[in-house]
Amino acid sequence: MHVYDAHEQLLGTVVLARKDHFVMRQELGINQLVAVPVIAVGGVVGGIVFLCLTPGEIEIFCKSLERKERGAS
Repeated sequence: MHVYDAHEQLLGTVVLARKDHFVMRQELGINQLVAVPVIAVGGVVGGIVFLCLTPGEIEIFCKSLERKERGAS
């Protein structure tokens, strides 16, 4: 599923969906995993998720997740 922000820019793709949030791989700008609260979803049509947040609001309200590097202990 592709994720678009309030300015209709493609942000990334959904990696994991939960009841209260979903995780997307943000490809706009920095390549990172971001947990987005479900309340930020403006709508879902087919395989497209529309957010009611702008890129600036996404940085404020969404949580960036750290990814462990393979082979690191």
